[in-house]
Amino acid sequence: MTEQEAANVEALKRAYSQWNDTKGDPYAAWDPLLADDFQYHSLGAGREGIEFTKDYGSKKDLFLEFFVGLNKDWQMEFYRIDEYFAQGDKVVALGHTLWHNRRTGKPIDTPKADVWTFRDGKAVTFMEFMDTAMMADAAKE
Repeated sequence: MTEQEAANVEALKRAYSQWNDTKGDPYAAWDPLLADDFQYHSLGAGREGIEFTKDYGSKKDLFLEFFVGLNKDWQMEFYRIDEYFAQGDKVVALGHTLWHNRRTGKPIDTPKADVWTFRDGKAVTFMEFMDTAMMADAAKE
């Protein structure tokens, strides 16, 4: 692993640890890591019940919309990353997460794969892979 690849993995390890420890506070975990032109993508794609999973093209919009929607509707139980794979500017993080919908009380307990792209030590893109159908179902009354 190159020095830059190792630095990207270490930055993600710190961020995921803070994300889990704070149970979803985005500022301590993600604000230092994300570039201003950060792009977010999810398999959820803004579908009904999980509208906040739409695509975002800036760090500002991610904080104003995604994290607000996520934390309004969902309570994190844990977010665990078990493995990291780095090659060039990409890092893949594999793990597992458990959240409960605040309104319905229903859980989403799912494996998770996150694909990150870095530029100059900052994350510029993110794509998450998880059971978003389960998440949408858990948001329904």
